[in-house]
Amino acid sequence: MNPGRQSRFYLVGLVRAAQRLGLHVVPLELAPIWEHVNKASQKIDATLEVGRQLRGLVARERITHVLGYGSNGAELGQVFGHGVEPLFASLGLTHLMLWTDHPNWFLDGQSMRPEMARLLANPRHVHFVKSEIAAAECCAMLGWPRVHGLAMAEDYELLTPAAEVSPTHDVVAIIGAAWKPAAAAMKFIDADDPDPAEIDAGCAERATVALRTALDAQQCPDAERDGVMAWAGRVMEAKQSRPLDAVWRITREEGMQAPAWLTQDARRWYAVGAAIRMQGDWRRNFWLAWLARRRTLLLCGCDARMLTPDQPEFARGWVAYDQQAKVYGLGRCVINTNAAHDEEGCTHKPFQIAASGSACVHHATRGLEDLFASPNEVLTFTRGPELLEAVGAACLRRGDMAWAMRERAMRDHTWDKRLARMLALSSHAPA
Repeated sequence: MNPGRQSRFYLVGLVRAAQRLGLHVVPLELAPIWEHVNKASQKIDATLEVGRQLRGLVARERITHVLGYGSNGAELGQVFGHGVEPLFASLGLTHLMLWTDHPNWFLDGQSMRPEMARLLANPRHVHFVKSEIAAAECCAMLGWPRVHGLAMAEDYELLTPAAEVSPTHDVVAIIGAAWKPAAAAMKFIDADDPDPAEIDAGCAERATVALRTALDAQQCPDAERDGVMAWAGRVMEAKQSRPLDAVWRITREEGMQAPAWLTQDARRWYAVGAAIRMQGDWRRNFWLAWLARRRTLLLCGCDARMLTPDQPEFARGWVAYDQQAKVYGLGRCVINTNAAHDEEGCTHKPFQIAASGSACVHHATRGLEDLFASPNEVLTFTRGPELLEAVGAACLRRGDMAWAMRERAMRDHTWDKRLARMLALSSHAPA
């Protein structure tokens, strides 16, 4: 199983939620449609034929909405006159797009291409991203009129605790990729209390180099370069004192108006934002490497020997969706650290940890406190001593914490509630 197929489980959860809500659901596999059109010698004719067939399906089944992950075939448009409409919008349907990965890097950022961004701005498209601040950023930079922040969820019958598994480690984490943290962070690996602000400052030079590379890739004119660099430097300085806040939030609340050149193309904006975040991206892997030297830590999901040299071979492969609970059960508690691009809001991970019946330690993340309460349902940290204290407490209280987190998730964070919210928001006319 690979990450692409992982989303099928999420869609199954949404289908089950729709059925529980009493909705009529018609699964549609897009791969054969893509294959048919791509193989056709006359692609326009093939696309029109697909449109006729889908129009019949829509009328026959009385379909009103389409739900999927990412663009979900919207780019497979129908040709009318001299213009192109998104596939499902051309059929008169409201298309709900759930972006489990942020649009700016989903499928290598294809949504940022001007022609694709315009297609996805269709008023029949309603986009859902992981936080309200990311939604505001998408509205402004991609020109999408209907974007909302929406937390992820889980199906707590598809993913259940693995009661038969006994812990072998203090802590377990499932990560999709691992890399050695920046040198400015690694020099603190043996420190009892590494100072995050000091490490951020040490990584600023690395981020500045990345910024120059990004400007080169975006062909920034010489006349604009100094202004963009100066603006980014101010944002990076503010980010050091506000590490839990997204770049978009900081620039708005601090009144840091970006140079016009930067905001004229979403690809420029997001490339510069990615470079800025490189001063803080050390957190995700550094805390795992730091913790591995102090407690028994099992990292699974990828080759992570650069973080934990004694990682067993079985742990280096991708963890299938339906195997997560068994893997999490190998730890007395579970740790999750967000990637730098998930500045605010949460990924699927906390909900999967809750579903698996594990005690969760999570890097402090803005928005997490709205989903799970500390210290009963989740324990958070920003510094090393806090991390060790949280792990110790989670190991001691693992049963109570796991139960409380799962109960909260099953009450407040189900796909039933998320889907009902999506449908309610989609019924509002675009602003």
